[in-house]
Amino acid sequence: MPEIAAPPPPKRDRSSTWGRKGLAVLWRLGLSVLIVGVLLHFVDWDRMVAAALDLEPWRLTAAAAGLIALSLAGAVRWWGLLRLRGYGATLLWVMRVRLIAQGLSVALPGGVAGDILSVFYVTEYPKRTASHTLGTVFADRVLGLAAIVATCAAAVATDPLVAAVLGDVAFSFGGYLPYAAGGAFAAILVMILLGRRFARRFYLAAANAVRMLAGYRHHVWAMLALLGYSIILHLAVCVLVWWVGRDLGPVDLWSVVMAVSLTMLLSILPVSYNGLGIREATFLLFLVHSGFPSEAAIVLSLVWLALTVTSLGAVGALAAAFTPAPDTSRKLRH
Repeated sequence: MPEIAAPPPPKRDRSSTWGRKGLAVLWRLGLSVLIVGVLLHFVDWDRMVAAALDLEPWRLTAAAAGLIALSLAGAVRWWGLLRLRGYGATLLWVMRVRLIAQGLSVALPGGVAGDILSVFYVTEYPKRTASHTLGTVFADRVLGLAAIVATCAAAVATDPLVAAVLGDVAFSFGGYLPYAAGGAFAAILVMILLGRRFARRFYLAAANAVRMLAGYRHHVWAMLALLGYSIILHLAVCVLVWWVGRDLGPVDLWSVVMAVSLTMLLSILPVSYNGLGIREATFLLFLVHSGFPSEAAIVLSLVWLALTVTSLGAVGALAAAFTPAPDTSRKLRH
């Protein structure tokens, strides 16, 4: 008897997928606008405008150039991770890819789009799969997060004012922590017991993370050196923000370091658009306690966001205009 051909696999409804993504973006944007609106309700708008006018244009231009330079310096870390895994990409090429990826990340917040694009740009060599390259991107992200956590710990240990602010926050919300922890544990337990699919996805994600980092187990000293380099880069970003804030008044350096670091950590959560709202609340929390005016704190946070979006977005678009599009036919899993 003739064989009966298997039916074709069902096509995914891309319209529903894009619809869900659009709703997620609108949710983040709406929540960010709400948080910023609430914060602006408690400040003097006239003083905020006056503080913004105190910023010198040459300092803002220099800060934008500094952000671009630090972005290029950050590409050195990823280039080092690629070299450890046997990639032959040149440093100039990795820098160009990093500029394009960061430009895309500020346009589509979350960093995932930029990371995936980086994978396709670099995976141009034989015997290298896209999932293999994704491991280097993941390691780069882990080093960046480790540097931020280490910097936060240094700020708490060095500056009593930062430690006092965190102590006040912990004391204010300490009574709710047991309930929040119990609710989170119960939610995870219910999802594991009732949703095997969720448990399987969680296990696969954890296994993939371990597998991606396992390739660097023989390069411990090199990874420690890259971690130290990452800490220096992150401190340079914090100092740059502090330097811009000096136009607005005397500001404590470690308070800025803590505000910038916590903003970067909390921006990972899918609750805001490019950290908008979270950034302003964090800057208010730490800078006002150090004697910095609340209006100036919000201006500094918004200026930092504007400098990041405009400088990295413009340079990323310029780099993409003179770079051939990557081959996106490869799959991320093999």
